[in-house]
Amino acid sequence: MKPSKTFLISLAAIAVIVPVVAIQNLVRAHYPSAGDSTWNSLRQIDSAKQQWMLNLGKMPGDIPSLNDLLPYLSSSFTNCYQTNGVVVCPNGTIFFIGRIGQPAAAKRGEKTYP
Repeated sequence: MKPSKTFLISLAAIAVIVPVVAIQNLVRAHYPSAGDSTWNSLRQIDSAKQQWMLNLGKMPGDIPSLNDLLPYLSSSFTNCYQTNGVVVCPNGTIFFIGRIGQPAAAKRGEKTYP
């Protein structure tokens, strides 16, 4: 019995999709989840800065403190503290909030996040 054309197309599609998925999983394995959470935290800080500015009528160039931003941040920041202008979190990440209009930055170990 000869295989149908639809079966052969399905088999070819599977032969292409499986290696692609396997390669994506291997690539993701090289990036620790801590990096993903740091990027997410930076997005949260930048969003909180914008909300703080809009709600309180602040101007670009103003510098919010961690306490200013806490109402706009997730609970993951409640154990962090601010000292000498930087935010230090228990997981060892240091965040630089910066001015409104500038993206927040972070340092975790030797890695920096712009």
